[in-house]
Amino acid sequence: MKNLKNQFRMAFTFIEVLTVATILALVIGMGFIHYRSTASSGANMAVQIGFRMVARQATDLLSDCLLDGTEIIQPMVGASSAFFTMKNVRNQIQLFYLRKSKTEANAPNELVTYVDRFTGIYQQNDQQVLFGKVKDIFFTSTSPGMVVVHLTMTDGKTEVSSLFQVPLKNIGSTDE
Repeated sequence: MKNLKNQFRMAFTFIEVLTVATILALVIGMGFIHYRSTASSGANMAVQIGFRMVARQATDLLSDCLLDGTEIIQPMVGASSAFFTMKNVRNQIQLFYLRKSKTEANAPNELVTYVDRFTGIYQQNDQQVLFGKVKDIFFTSTSPGMVVVHLTMTDGKTEVSSLFQVPLKNIGSTDE
């Protein structure tokens, strides 16, 4: 009888098993919740980083286009404007402006550049969309050869703003 009683004491009671199962379920549940939040925030972070790269590429493209300028026509020194007009290295007038996207009704704006080749008429092939997803842009002329650009881009969820300064080439006129 004593041997049977010791053998019975070596087993776990139902309450002990239930307590261990409850604690284990709580730990696994908290671990799963943490895993899900980490995975979703990681995916959101990847989307944000991707959009920031798109905004950076747009900034680089606009900087390259503005570096071809030799003279600021509009805005005047000290003024800001939503469009920008300059004379480029080929002595042509180049205009930068925003327009509503033609692809989607609720889409952000597109930044468009138009080069006037002095033909006297509008030429469709002289217009080029540089990039889309633009919420707002302002050009500020700080000196006759320097422009500051404030560009805000959006993908509907995230907004990225960049502020950069671009010097124009000081080569004078190339027509002789």
